[in-house]
Amino acid sequence: MNRLGVVLGCIGLLAGGALWLPAEGTPTICPLNLLTGLPCPTCGLGRSVCLFLHGDLVSALTINPCGPFVVVAAVVVLIAAVRGDAALDALGRWSTPAILAGLMAETLTSWPRLLAEALADGLWSALNEGLLTRFLLEVLHVQGP
Repeated sequence: MNRLGVVLGCIGLLAGGALWLPAEGTPTICPLNLLTGLPCPTCGLGRSVCLFLHGDLVSALTINPCGPFVVVAAVVVLIAAVRGDAALDALGRWSTPAILAGLMAETLTSWPRLLAEALADGLWSALNEGLLTRFLLEVLHVQGP
């Protein structure tokens, strides 16, 4: 692993999250959400990280329960990278399965809730927010309800 890249990546994540406080109505950069209008499995993770770094644990866990764990993982990886190659290599041996398990847990726990919330507002209104849906409706000359 490239130690400098790992250190800079972790510092960037932690500093960016600490400096940026997401406001209500902050525009999304999620490609799936922009295209379809539906939330992705990691929807809200960035906001959750930021809120956790600002000390708002309750809001961070409400938006996305994995945000605080991402911060803890970044700190652990940063410490391992600063300590040296042996620590980083040892971390690398178990981190891939741990990251995959975390992503699976994220998808299984948060995504159904996010989809249910989006769909509770109405399937048509959720889908109609997506660029792909609007494009297809325009091409097909279909009017919404």
